[in-house]
Amino acid sequence: PHIACMSLPVMNYVFLNDPKLIKQALEDNHADIIRVDRDVEIYEPLLGHGIFTSNGERWKFHRKIASRMFSMRNLKDFMYSITVESTQ
Repeated sequence: PHIACMSLPVMNYVFLNDPKLIKQALEDNHADIIRVDRDVEIYEPLLGHGIFTSNGERWKFHRKIASRMFSMRNLKDFMYSITVESTQ
């Protein structure tokens, strides 16, 4: 299945396993995805105030910066370098 749900006493989780659904959730409807304060408290000491622990405008700012690292050109350059290194 492309969507799985899990309910625990303290939290409900939704798991997506389809690129179109993931894109819709993370790009098109990112404002509807809210990081729960409890999760932020757990992960913030490790991850800081970045994309994984932010909401709203702060999240948009970090996502814009991170998206540049994953541009098609950067990925192609990286894959070329890895291929060259692994064949030598």
